[in-house]
Amino acid sequence: MPDRPRQRRASSLACLLLLAAFASGCTTKVRPYDCPALAASDAAAEQLWECHRDIMVRAAKGKKFTIREFEGASAFFEGLTGIPAASLETPVGSVPGKKIKKDLREWDAWLEGHRIYRDPATGAVKATEGDEGR
Repeated sequence: MPDRPRQRRASSLACLLLLAAFASGCTTKVRPYDCPALAASDAAAEQLWECHRDIMVRAAKGKKFTIREFEGASAFFEGLTGIPAASLETPVGSVPGKKIKKDLREWDAWLEGHRIYRDPATGAVKATEGDEGR
């Protein structure tokens, strides 16, 4: 007759190892996106646009990004252009939706008709229509 307590311990140990293996995959750290303009208070509006766009391109291509990066880029584009990012709400935060590539095209088209600049008084990125303000 097999030794039941020994089998249970072996089975429990195997389950714990399997759980640990899956859990470690979920907690893998993603190296933050390195764009100095995001940390600089005097970065040009165009630099900030490119940094946020790079984050969205990575998300659209299924490359690694953090929730904070995605949410920051989403807020940047929605606040500036009025075009929301396709996203899904999850228990850990917003993640890209299926139409994020379409959003990238819409933001790029929006930029063609606007000039963006950094407001010296507030530091916020703002926009004017076309060549207005140049």
